[in-house]
Amino acid sequence: MVRYAVILAGGAGTRLWPASVKAHPKQFLKIAGDKTLLQLTVERALALGVETILIVTHQSQTELVAEDIAQLPRAKPITVILAEPVARNTAAALALAARYLRSIGPVEERCIVMPADHLVTPTDAFVADTANADELARQGYLLTYGINPTRPETGYGYIETSEPLQNGWKVNSFREKPDHATAIGYMKAGNYFWNSGMFVYRTDVFLDELSRFAPAVAEPFKQLTTPFPVRTVHGVQVAGDVAALSALYPSIEAVSVDYALMEKSDRRAMVQSSFRWNDVGSWDEIAAIAESAENSRKSDVELQSGDIPAVRVESPGCYIDSDLPVAVCGVEDVHVVVKNGMVLICKRGSSQLVKDAFNRLRDGGYERLL
Repeated sequence: MVRYAVILAGGAGTRLWPASVKAHPKQFLKIAGDKTLLQLTVERALALGVETILIVTHQSQTELVAEDIAQLPRAKPITVILAEPVARNTAAALALAARYLRSIGPVEERCIVMPADHLVTPTDAFVADTANADELARQGYLLTYGINPTRPETGYGYIETSEPLQNGWKVNSFREKPDHATAIGYMKAGNYFWNSGMFVYRTDVFLDELSRFAPAVAEPFKQLTTPFPVRTVHGVQVAGDVAALSALYPSIEAVSVDYALMEKSDRRAMVQSSFRWNDVGSWDEIAAIAESAENSRKSDVELQSGDIPAVRVESPGCYIDSDLPVAVCGVEDVHVVVKNGMVLICKRGSSQLVKDAFNRLRDGGYERLL
């Protein structure tokens, strides 16, 4: 099975504002149960029996990540944080991780890449699918997990498959987020899958392909000396030369690994997921998760964290997540979120607009609210 896990934990989670803010972004929220999304992701890595867990994050989140991991005793001894001085999207984050992995072990070893802010269940199905991905990664493929689409979703990218492989499929193309009509066509075609953003590959294959298709991203990391200097925060290792990374990063192109590599390589393949997946990317998704939970209350008065009441009066389909007592009366299908001293009211089905609201606040000079 895969030897290493790389967890991408530098996102801002702007679509979940105001619960997700720069000081405490999405991956540190407790969406399903009493553990953060990051902790749940780390536990999935532990279930795979990996030898090392790398968490790539922004340097401003190093303390938060270390505190979160310190609460998982099994994870703490094998976890290493790589702190980026500037956010440069996923291609740079994975190039940094690959450079570190190359310094500690054989380059033909496989690693799994997981975003820190997704829900994946059940774990045994995820482990089985990863075993299938690992078999193809051994052969030199860059593997991704394709999610069976359940609706014509316009908020996800899609993977188009071609001929079958043992345990998977060759990938014909990666498609950007489609409009509604195109998404319906994808579902009817039957060979399109949601792009999960998770990968399995050999480190040497990833570095070779990145150098081939995105040398402006790959080459600068060769300047980093190895082994990486290490310090400890809350008992968790933090690796990397802060000064060297600060000098290196500003010149690196900010580009996703999908665009830099996966849309171009001829070594890409996909395993079809048997697990349930949710990128927890909107308040619509969170409301659906809450409603499907076994312990979801159906009454018009609910107690939230800290015994804070949320009251609904003739207000079906309303989701409330509030740090203050809230009463919703005579309205239907709205999300009411009161977090970090800020309020969001959003019509159900329109939660993708939250990112636009976030951007307007940012462009208006209200960074303090974000």
